[in-house]
Amino acid sequence: MRNITLIKLRLKKAYRNLQDYLKISYLTGAIDGDDTRYSSIWEDYIISKKSLEEIDREFFSALDTIEIPNLLEATSFLDKSKYMGFPAQSRNTIQAAIENALEYITTYETNKSFPTETKNETTESIDLIIRMFSNWSRMVSSFKTHRKDVAEIKITKEHEMQYVLEGILRLFFDDVRPETYTSNYANHSNRTDFILPKQKILIETKMTREGLDSRKLSDELIIDKEHYRKHTGIEIILCLVYDPEKRIKNPEGLKDIQELVSPPYFNIFFSN
Repeated sequence: MRNITLIKLRLKKAYRNLQDYLKISYLTGAIDGDDTRYSSIWEDYIISKKSLEEIDREFFSALDTIEIPNLLEATSFLDKSKYMGFPAQSRNTIQAAIENALEYITTYETNKSFPTETKNETTESIDLIIRMFSNWSRMVSSFKTHRKDVAEIKITKEHEMQYVLEGILRLFFDDVRPETYTSNYANHSNRTDFILPKQKILIETKMTREGLDSRKLSDELIIDKEHYRKHTGIEIILCLVYDPEKRIKNPEGLKDIQELVSPPYFNIFFSN
C-alpha cells in the first residue's frame, strides 16, 4: 500500500511551489512554456492522484482528472516577441485540484477505517519527526532566553545540532542508533546521523556554514541520498537542513533532490 503521508508531502510541496506563481500578475496571460518548475506542480498532482487511487480507487476516483495544460502563443509585454506559454488561468485549476485532494485525504483519514495506515508505527513516527523539524528554529530561539544560573545552550555547528537532536529523539524512541560514515565530500568529513530501526526511518542533519553554499549543499545532499538509499531496512530518509543565517537563498530549489516516488523515500525539510 502507498504511504498516504508521503503523498500528502508531495501535494504540499506542489502547493508551496504554486504560491510563487499565484503572486505574479501575468500581463501576457501566459507562463513561460519552458518553466519546468510550473509543469512539475502538475506532474506532482497527477502522480499523487494515481497513488491515492491505488490506496482506495472508489473513494479517490472522484478527484479532478487533469492534464498539463496545452501551450498557447503569447506576446511579450516588453519587446512584443512571440513565445509559447501555459495559460495563466491554469493556476486556478491546479490550485483547486490540490486543495480538493488534500481535503479528500483529511476526510479519508478521519472517516475511513484503514488500520494498516493509521496504526502503522512508521507513519506515526514520520508525523512526529516532521513536527520536531517544524519547531526546530523555535526551540533554538528559546535557548537564547536563558536563566542566569543555567549555562546557555548554543547550536553553532552541526555536531552540536546532532547532539541536541539525539537527546530529543531518545525522549520518544527506545532504539536510536547513531550512524557514522566517512562522507565522499571534498573534505571527507565523518557524519553522524540516526537510524530508528523499528520504524525503518533514517534521520539526516545538515547545518549551513561559511563555505557551504547552495551548490555545495546540493552536491552533499545528492551524495548522502545515494549512500543512504542503499541502506537495507530503511523505508524513508528525513533530512533536516538548519540554516540559521539564511545562507540558502532558494531552499525550494534544493527540494528537487527529494525522492518521493519510490522507496526508500528522501525528504528534505528546512529550518532557520
